[in-house]
Amino acid sequence: MPNVVSALRAAPVHATLFSRGITHTITGASTSTSTSTSTSTSTSPNISRAYASISPAAAAARDAARMPLLRPLALYRRLLRAHRLYLPAEMRLLGDEYVKAEFRAHQKLDNPAQVIGFLTEWQMYLQQVEGDKWKGERMDFTKIERLSEDQMVQLYELMQSIKNPSTEPIPGDTPDKQWTKK
Repeated sequence: MPNVVSALRAAPVHATLFSRGITHTITGASTSTSTSTSTSTSTSPNISRAYASISPAAAAARDAARMPLLRPLALYRRLLRAHRLYLPAEMRLLGDEYVKAEFRAHQKLDNPAQVIGFLTEWQMYLQQVEGDKWKGERMDFTKIERLSEDQMVQLYELMQSIKNPSTEPIPGDTPDKQWTKK
């Protein structure tokens, strides 16, 4: 399994959809971020903290926390609209199917913390797609660490299918049959 982890750590994610949607779906809870703070040299007590450095993921989480959450149906529609406007055709098809499946699977969540986490992650993803900052972004390592072994394998297979979209296996074929076809 370490080779899967190292491959995921080194590979850029071509669409934040995969880091936001899959990670949230798998963890089933909202992500928490911490920011490092340092004391300012100013004498004013009101300006006693300044952000020394902040990761892009923490900045996105901080910005998303300031925005009110969209209602699920409005968020769903905006996600599909953002895919139509900002994604290439092949990524749009994959993204639309994934969004539909995730919203369908999470339709009957009872735990308010999970609902808020689900909506927050998708809203952060929406902001990134609309801002066009997702291209070539790497997945946050803390999210990869939370995945189970099966989830890492699933994410690795997804990464491979993104890199080589034309080499998808035919359902029911074994690896031997795939290599012998002409």
